[in-house]
Amino acid sequence: MKKNNLKHVLFPWIKNTPEKIFSNFSLDSRKITSQDVFLAIEGSKENGNNFISEAIEKKVVAILSETKEKEKHGEINYINTIPILSFFQLSENISHLAGRMYKEPAKKLTIIGVTGTNGKTTVTQLINQWSELLGKKTGTMGTLGNGFFNNLKPTKNTTSSAIDIQSFLYIALKKKLI
Repeated sequence: MKKNNLKHVLFPWIKNTPEKIFSNFSLDSRKITSQDVFLAIEGSKENGNNFISEAIEKKVVAILSETKEKEKHGEINYINTIPILSFFQLSENISHLAGRMYKEPAKKLTIIGVTGTNGKTTVTQLINQWSELLGKKTGTMGTLGNGFFNNLKPTKNTTSSAIDIQSFLYIALKKKLI
């Protein structure tokens, strides 16, 4: 994955972002590296803002901290030279942020969404097989895992994070899938 400039990725939302080169966004403070930007969001069980000190200990590139106060959006504080940027409605913008980081792969792919109560896995597998028979490479994300025909990788959750989805789409684009 090509390195990203945080200033470029955040430009639509925060204009005074410092120039910082990073590799990835991470929602999990246990998995972050010194090349990552930690996204501290309020989840259903935990608030990522409670793990900012852990991210700082791991010397992340930067931290985006979700704020509920609109007037704090764009504020930047520093701890040990690590910028902590307040971001109003960060949770609602993760897919857009990851899309910018991965150079908007969804805009360059044909995407089929399958919804409903029953039969989604069967339908996606049939689409996958038919596409292969027509000589088209197809990626699949779903209950059985994420991946490509006859090569699905099991996933921890049925629905992947917005960051993981954008990453998968980026990989699919590089493999020239439909």
